Amino acid sequence: MLRGAFRAWESPEAGAGVRAALRAAAVDTVGNHSTLGEFVSSEMIPTVMSVTGIPKESARVLASTVLGLAFMRYLVRAPAFTEVSVDELIASYAPVIQGIVDADAHPARS
Repeated sequence: MLRGAFRAWESPEAGAGVRAALRAAAVDTVGNHSTLGEFVSSEMIPTVMSVTGIPKESARVLASTVLGLAFMRYLVRAPAFTEVSVDELIASYAPVIQGIVDADAHPARS
């Protein structure tokens, strides 16, 4: 999942669109529904649910984690996110994302 997201984010064509959507969402001061917000709600979260089998609540957590990564690397350009390779970020984030998926696949027993 992350590798596919990075392929899109790092491509010249799609990456520019992602950065534009992140920028628009970040500066929306009038409370309009952003294109990014609509995409996340109508496309990203349902796709995450379908691919992983996790419920909507967990898909929201997963989506916000992935979008937070994109926001920090491509919009804020925080050195902690830009000075490391894509492979390093995937190595850091993959266990977190897998944990979100696994938590719903193996719920805690009471």
